[in-house]
Amino acid sequence: MTSWPFLITVVVLASLVAGALGLAIGTAVKPQQIGLIFSVIVIPITFLGCVYYPWAALNHIRWLQMGVLVNPIVYMTEGLRAALTPSLQHMHPAAILGMLVFFLVLLTWVGTRGFLRRVIN
Repeated sequence: MTSWPFLITVVVLASLVAGALGLAIGTAVKPQQIGLIFSVIVIPITFLGCVYYPWAALNHIRWLQMGVLVNPIVYMTEGLRAALTPSLQHMHPAAILGMLVFFLVLLTWVGTRGFLRRVIN
C-alpha cells in the first residue's frame, strides 16, 4: 500500500534538495564550463544515484553500495521507491528522510555561500 504522507514528504524534500544541489553546482562552476558539468557531474550522479536499480541490489558490490551513500540522489530515488513500491526492498524510511534533511541543509549552506561569494566579488 502506498504511503501518501511519506510520498508527499519525500517529493517536497527531494525538490528542495535538487534545487539546493543545482545552486551549489551552479555557483561552484564558471559559466563558461557549465557544459562540462553535464558529463563530469550530472551523468555520474545519475547512474550512481540508484535511479535505474534499487540500492539493495548493490549488496554484491559492498564498497560501491557504501560509496554511493554520499550521493543525495540515492535518497531521493530510494524515498520514491519506498513510497510507491513498498513491496520492494529499500532503505529504512527514517534514514531516507534524515539524509534528505541533512543534504538539504548542507547543499543550501554550500550554495548560499557560493552565491554570496559570486555576488560580493
